[in-house]
Amino acid sequence: MAGPKRKARLLRNKLWLHNKGIGLTDDAVQINTQFALTVVSDVLGHMMDSFSRNYFIERIEHVVGQTPMASAYQSVGLGPGRRFAVRGAAVVQVADGGKEPPKAVSGWIVP
Repeated sequence: MAGPKRKARLLRNKLWLHNKGIGLTDDAVQINTQFALTVVSDVLGHMMDSFSRNYFIERIEHVVGQTPMASAYQSVGLGPGRRFAVRGAAVVQVADGGKEPPKAVSGWIVP
């Protein structure tokens, strides 16, 4: 997802970073890290003293699609047997020399 829809979806994340005095240098890495830490924080807060690997994974599967913090990807979800949070990709064109950022030449494609 590119353009205005993506910017609107990630506005909350960017405002949070700005309010904490954190500069936005690599938006995909910073926003995905913020998303992951928000999910883990929510899960650990819910688990209280019932720490086990299996319960942790179950809670992650439940919380990942419900957190108010957005990921850099348009659709994130987990479930039993599904260990990739994002399925899909966009076809991009890489400029000569790699000095320009990749340019999306397709929309989001989900197999």
